[in-house]
Amino acid sequence: MLNPRTGPLSSGNRSAGRHASGAGFELTGSRRKRDVCGPLVLCTAVLFIAGSTPAEAGEPQAAEAAATSVRSGEATASGNAAAVEDSLQPQPLVSGRTTGEYIPQFYSRVVTGPLMNRSVCFVCRNGQRPVVMVLVRQLEPGLKPLLRNIDRLVDRNRTTGLRSFGVHLSNDPFRSISQVQTFSFTNRIQMPLTVSTDAVASESCQNLHPEAAVTVVLYQRRRVIERFAFRENELTFDRVREVIQAVKQFAADELQPAEADPAPAADSAPVAAQKPEPSSLTAAGGS
Repeated sequence: MLNPRTGPLSSGNRSAGRHASGAGFELTGSRRKRDVCGPLVLCTAVLFIAGSTPAEAGEPQAAEAAATSVRSGEATASGNAAAVEDSLQPQPLVSGRTTGEYIPQFYSRVVTGPLMNRSVCFVCRNGQRPVVMVLVRQLEPGLKPLLRNIDRLVDRNRTTGLRSFGVHLSNDPFRSISQVQTFSFTNRIQMPLTVSTDAVASESCQNLHPEAAVTVVLYQRRRVIERFAFRENELTFDRVREVIQAVKQFAADELQPAEADPAPAADSAPVAAQKPEPSSLTAAGGS
């Protein structure tokens, strides 16, 4: 073959031409690869940047949402804990006969004061007068300021008829006599203190709550005006002050001239056996 520039092509020239043509093909293929891969790389980079930008921009919102969720969870947990704590706190006791009910009669053994060693019904003895009755199962530390302040109020209002008495209730009252006497002497308690069986706490008598360590009942004309009840160790300074304020108000508002009140029903006899009246003894002896 003839080459216009170089003349006849020799076998070497033809081989070199083939190499050159192959090189030109390879060069063209490489250029094509660059032409195709260049936009792909650019598109990939754009997509990567476009995909990463919203995530990076949304990181503060995600963090804020997570913090809000944590705060909401903490508030819910705190609310649940408060609800559980409130449910675990003991509810106020309801002990003693309800307001307006008649106070049943009962006898108890007096262990302090001028009537010591006698069985007395103080409900009968005080009659229509306003009375502060303290029913105790346990001689707690808070009982001392309570009884002493009641003593002061009774002394100030004795001319208007205010009276008080206390009853220590137990299954074996004779074993508690010395304990009550020591408590009264040590703390200089003036109100008469007595002992009785737990039958006084029954529903048919004073209707005390089984958990009530101290029950205070304010009554006049043998009708309940107000009542307070405390579990063991609940008779704190604030609770004592609450009772004393109520007694002061009771002394100011309720100490009115006694009015005629219907007699109790025939079946409302004292819990303990009543002692016969002297008139009945005389009548029995005369007959």
